[in-house]
Amino acid sequence: MWSSGRLEMDKITMANDPQDLSQKLAHLQAKYIAQFESRFDNITAALELLQGQNSLEDKAEGLKTLEYLTHKLAGSGATYGFPEITLAAKKIERACLQIKKTGQTLSTKDYDQLVLLVQDLAEAKPEN
Repeated sequence: MWSSGRLEMDKITMANDPQDLSQKLAHLQAKYIAQFESRFDNITAALELLQGQNSLEDKAEGLKTLEYLTHKLAGSGATYGFPEITLAAKKIERACLQIKKTGQTLSTKDYDQLVLLVQDLAEAKPEN
């Protein structure tokens, strides 16, 4: 019993140590930044599926994937303390949802808008 109580006390002490929490958060943020590039590469790959020469099926899959990836990125950006990423990713997600809502094929204007939004996301990438 004592060891279990000691473990609980250590958890409480660790949770109340702001410096320890700050260090852990900084470590998690650094890992997030390091993984951002591969996540962004997946987003650009989904965007490439939306280009004019691809089939309607590829475009539909690209739009679905782009929406999914940016939804996840928006949530994780908020969790790890990167509101700029969250905002940029949400804009892409909303644009995807709007395109899907219309039920029409992706227009050149829609594609160009998504390209600009993805560029905004690239600019939101935090520095190491």
